[in-house]
Amino acid sequence: MKIAYIYNGDSQNIRNWSGTIFYIAESLKSVGYELNLVDNLKVNNKFLFLLKKAFYKLIVKRIELERELNVAKSYGNEISQRISDSKVLISAGSAYIAFVEKVCPIIIWADISFQGFINFYPDTQNYANSTLINGNEIEKLAFDKADYIVFSSDWAANEAKRLYNLSDEKVKVIPFGANIEVNRTKSDIESVLEQKDYSQLNLLFLGVDWYRKGGDKAYQVTNLLNEKGIKTTLHVVGCKAEVEDKSYIKEYGFIDKSTNEGRKELDKIFEQTHFLIVPSIAEAYGIVFAEASSYGVPSISTKSGGITTVIKDRINGITFSLDTNVEEYCNFIVEHFTNKEKYYKLALSSFDEYENRLNWHSAGLEMKKLIDTLV
Repeated sequence: MKIAYIYNGDSQNIRNWSGTIFYIAESLKSVGYELNLVDNLKVNNKFLFLLKKAFYKLIVKRIELERELNVAKSYGNEISQRISDSKVLISAGSAYIAFVEKVCPIIIWADISFQGFINFYPDTQNYANSTLINGNEIEKLAFDKADYIVFSSDWAANEAKRLYNLSDEKVKVIPFGANIEVNRTKSDIESVLEQKDYSQLNLLFLGVDWYRKGGDKAYQVTNLLNEKGIKTTLHVVGCKAEVEDKSYIKEYGFIDKSTNEGRKELDKIFEQTHFLIVPSIAEAYGIVFAEASSYGVPSISTKSGGITTVIKDRINGITFSLDTNVEEYCNFIVEHFTNKEKYYKLALSSFDEYENRLNWHSAGLEMKKLIDTLV
């Protein structure tokens, strides 16, 4: 069966949306669907939008291309012309299908709704009123048109139902998988666990935004563990540690996991890591926690946004409230790091979570169940 897969950019570029756009397509292929890639959507008069964006930037306001009504209408017209032989339309995001002529069932697959995003992320307060008004109009049109709206987390699904008055029957949850190719087995994880160095503790902070991802708290945890006599290094990948004293920090900069060299370097870092610590202030989902589970590395984070769908407490890590003090983070780490049996159990159950739930083939199978109800 042929499925139209909708995205405004290059759906086969593994760098888009940290790989999620590419892996959604792969998840659908893995369960037997043929894809009609309706991507690289054209925008008429894009130069005028860029001029408008430059003007708004002068008055410290932001506008978004896909939340412009004329752009959304242009997307709808183009998509309508390219889906004639498809049995189902799956859109990686909502904005593209608001003005599509509906000729087959439509499913939206996203990590957050537009208003959920505006209400949640700290850097959205300077959006222009036109973007807010048009954005919500486009969102409502898309949600009305869709047969199912699928979110990657329970939190995002519940927020969308509350904000847009959506029914339980229409809104579903399918977690995203890890955005990496994985051929590891449980015996491989057991072997890595045996070879790890437990004479010092290695924490990994992986993210491009030091502050939003909770780098300060990860740094405080590292310092306190060292004060407690546990030799600890915080390995920072993806950004610069915004601190003056880097005595306990090792920085790697950005690592491109889509290249063989980058993947090998990331594999090496994860193999020496005992815990991933990314205590995010705001996170719609958190692909990195699924990726950590694929390495058998437990994750430490917060109960922010959709993280609690990815991390199940004391199964593949732990989540704390945003106001939890650093001491409690350290207590959990020490409890497991100093007890080999406890640590092995947590690491292996982390890998189990990847194998059973946090992989893209499992996501594809869950999506297939929804598609089967429509076709």
